[in-house]
Amino acid sequence: MRFLPSLCVLVAVLSLSHCSDRGACLEIADGYATTPDETVVRYRRAYTAESVDDLGKLLASSFQFALQAVDAESLGISPLWNRDEELAIAGRIFADLEGVRVDSTCQPPPDPIVGLQLNFDQAPMGVPTSWEPVTDGPYAGSLRREYGVNGQLLDANGLLDFMRGIQAVYVRADYPIEEGSQCQTIWRIVGWEDLGVNSTPFKHGIFSWGRVKARWRSNAPIPTDCN
Repeated sequence: MRFLPSLCVLVAVLSLSHCSDRGACLEIADGYATTPDETVVRYRRAYTAESVDDLGKLLASSFQFALQAVDAESLGISPLWNRDEELAIAGRIFADLEGVRVDSTCQPPPDPIVGLQLNFDQAPMGVPTSWEPVTDGPYAGSLRREYGVNGQLLDANGLLDFMRGIQAVYVRADYPIEEGSQCQTIWRIVGWEDLGVNSTPFKHGIFSWGRVKARWRSNAPIPTDCN
């Protein structure tokens, strides 16, 4: 068993070599996710803190948001938008800009006190989910998990909409090169699919998360009744 010490030394040398190839091993800067679950926790936190910068740290450069087909068709838009549009939409919401609703009327900004509330459930429809590997399609090599969304938007005019539905989140391991921490593994969101509303209508409007965000999209028509 004399070879064991030598083997340990070899493993250590290889590890150091791997690190030096990627750059200096620094601690991961604040705002990055170090586990798949943390990506969703930090995504919600970015909306709570109204921080486009924090949101940007979580989204891969190839990120795509997929709107449910029925919502995309009713809005007359592509069901997909990219990372730049995702960040632009969030920026408009955080900056308290007006959007446009599906009937082309004005969407007032969120109420300054209650505003936009967003929560994610790891057991949508009462069934716990887990991260599963994706073996084919555009997100091959990533992990996928379904979450339930439970949120609401109270706008500045007092109109309250609820968000209910299932969201499929895709994450992939990455390295925060821009922070000089190339040896540290982080997780970024590469895809987000809105699978639609899963609740029956009641007193207030119920919408999918994607449909609410789409009110602040870049290509939305200009509403005629905004002040």
